[in-house]
Amino acid sequence: MKCTFQQNSFNASQNFESILGAWLTSDAQELAKGAREMGDWLREFHQGKL
Repeated sequence: MKCTFQQNSFNASQNFESILGAWLTSDAQELAKGAREMGDWLREFHQGKL
């Protein structure tokens, strides 16, 4: 999963894409979990970019 966003506007501008050309899962809950975990990681290690 790849996420692009505008600096200082993560929640409003996030855009997720598959880096493999197709999602590994079509389970919406799994995709949402991955997005949340990515946000958590960004908050922990790159707070200034959010």
